Amino acid sequence: MPNREQQNYEDTKSFLEYYSDQGIKLAKLGYTCLILNEALGLCVPSQPWCIDTSGEGLQYQCMATLSLDATIKAHFSLLAMKSRNSLNSETPKTFLIKYDSNLIMSRTLQNVVSFLQYLIPNRNALNAAHENQAKKFIDNLQTMIVIQLHDFPIDQHALEMFRPRQ
Repeated sequence: MPNREQQNYEDTKSFLEYYSDQGIKLAKLGYTCLILNEALGLCVPSQPWCIDTSGEGLQYQCMATLSLDATIKAHFSLLAMKSRNSLNSETPKTFLIKYDSNLIMSRTLQNVVSFLQYLIPNRNALNAAHENQAKKFIDNLQTMIVIQLHDFPIDQHALEMFRPRQ
């Protein structure tokens, strides 16, 4: 039985592959990031959701996590658009997801894909400048999606968000 990280990775990969095959650009870019993540070699080959701690993965953590971060942002964005602001929860919540725009998200993901494609044949020449560029992409992706909760009572259900999962 796969662990949670493996299951999340496989779910994201299946989701993006399906919608990529449907011609959805954001899914295609997210799926490409997953494929490039495996090709870059900074993650464990048999577990591409894990940084390779025996190689350069620790030295270049931003480069090692950039493709997965971009993939998760693409998956989240597509799910949010698909779900029309519904959230699985015991307590109804109203929330608003703000994007700079899907065009800007797509453009940023395209830049990430281009960057990763550049790194793969130049893998032996990775350096701090590449790591800094990866960090800039991660920071940029972080600001692209803003979630505002409305009608969110601070009650016992809100406290459950902070309890460890069993």
